Amino acid sequence: MGMIFEVINLGMRGIIWGFSFYKWLRRKEDFMLLLSITFWFDLLGGLSQKQLLIHFGVEPNPTALTPLMSTFALTEGILLLVASMDVTGRARDLKIIILFIIASHFGLTYILICTLINAPTRILITYPVLFLGFSLILAGYVLLRHEISIKNVSALFPLGMILLGLIDITYPVTVNMSIAPYLYFAGGVFRGMILVGIFKYALFEVSSPRVIGEGINILPGGYYLEDREVFHDILKRMESLGNGVLITRHLPKDSFSFPIFWLTKVVSGPIKDNIIAISPTDLGILLDLVRRHLERGHTVVVIDGFEYIVIENGFETAMKFLLSLKDTAIKYRARLILVTSSQAYSQNQWKIIAREFENLKNILAQ
Repeated sequence: MGMIFEVINLGMRGIIWGFSFYKWLRRKEDFMLLLSITFWFDLLGGLSQKQLLIHFGVEPNPTALTPLMSTFALTEGILLLVASMDVTGRARDLKIIILFIIASHFGLTYILICTLINAPTRILITYPVLFLGFSLILAGYVLLRHEISIKNVSALFPLGMILLGLIDITYPVTVNMSIAPYLYFAGGVFRGMILVGIFKYALFEVSSPRVIGEGINILPGGYYLEDREVFHDILKRMESLGNGVLITRHLPKDSFSFPIFWLTKVVSGPIKDNIIAISPTDLGILLDLVRRHLERGHTVVVIDGFEYIVIENGFETAMKFLLSLKDTAIKYRARLILVTSSQAYSQNQWKIIAREFENLKNILAQ
């Protein structure tokens, strides 16, 4: 049973590395490259497990195996720290670089001295495993804070890292306790969380606009539009530039060069290139997804289907979402265009919308 668990654990490490590497190949983001290298070392650490090596006919030297595993842990911790700082934009901060150098040199010196004096295994692994544990927790927190919404299945990726880090920081104390096997099993479960989360995260594409800095020639802000002909002209403009985000109730028949979120309760997730199905009640997730595209440089967000959001959530909740989306668009100097009809709302509801959004057709006519 123990060997089966080890093989499954090793398989999960390999798949996690595969998805992280795939994500990097798609996006070419520095922090994702660092994470994929981290998971590669994690895979090597899994391959270096004594029980697995013996099972595959390799007789490892115990005196060499522990320093090797400690070095892997230290390397993973450093890579996770650099990845975390890259996500926050501080990877090139001189103070951070000096901190990285000190941490890595101290760790290597610690492992070397412990190896030379034949220190007990428990002592040898203490600093590297603690360092890795805190790095996992930090990386998970940073991903949740800056990259992945807590309301998304992808959040299992950083949450699993945090929980795995918590187990690592207890390892030097619990390694010889009766609870150790249970914590080791829990670590496998948390690695499974990482696998599920990174699977979702790797397959979701946040695309940058083909043309940055161009779009509809209006000031950043919120606008409403009741003319469908003008709406289709805007879509043609977005298509020609590959710049913009469309939220719609209607599943497009054709492919587009910009991201589209189809509001539906029938399916969820990627449908085809640039089209993702999302529930009209998952407003927090939708807001986060749009925000991430605006961060990439998209300058226009068009909503065609706000009435459906109102039906599923109520006007008050839907309006709160719309105002949050408007504020987000303004923050990134983008334009939010609400394609709708005044006939779909009560008089008071339309007054609220008209107060917050300008009439786009009047603006374009000026």
